[in-house]
Amino acid sequence: MNVLHSLVLGTFLTFLTIALQSLGTVWWIGRLRPNKKTQLDRVPNRLHSIKILCLSGCFLLLLHILQVTIWAIIYFFVVGKQEFSSFEECCYFSAVTFTSLGFGDVVISSNWRLLSTVQAMVGLFVFGWSSALIFAIVQRMLAVEFIGSHPKPAYTRSMDT
Repeated sequence: MNVLHSLVLGTFLTFLTIALQSLGTVWWIGRLRPNKKTQLDRVPNRLHSIKILCLSGCFLLLLHILQVTIWAIIYFFVVGKQEFSSFEECCYFSAVTFTSLGFGDVVISSNWRLLSTVQAMVGLFVFGWSSALIFAIVQRMLAVEFIGSHPKPAYTRSMDT
């Protein structure tokens, strides 16, 4: 496998991972919309806030597990038996790479190192994205609790001038 194949496959998987992250983010924000009485903008309640944060964390974790699994499936079927002995090993390698741990106990040959490097960069990117989403949820909760109002989103504030 040459560098071009790794880059093409890495680009495809990058778009797929980002598309899943986008879909998951939009769907989850839709679940927390202010017009739903039981969600983000209701009267503050500590237990409700904990529930929202726990559910958000679990949802994002499941989303990342799905993303890691997709990369593992590609490793299993494209890279194949010459690199990994089982699908479990592909999942492990994918998770270690996606999280940028890089233990080194399971390694990939030089033909595929570029693909695993792309996966590490994508993993860092979507983990940052998920962290930003959790931060935005907490920020909204704090605004409702301490300010007692629902701040306008930044994109509408800039249009008001």
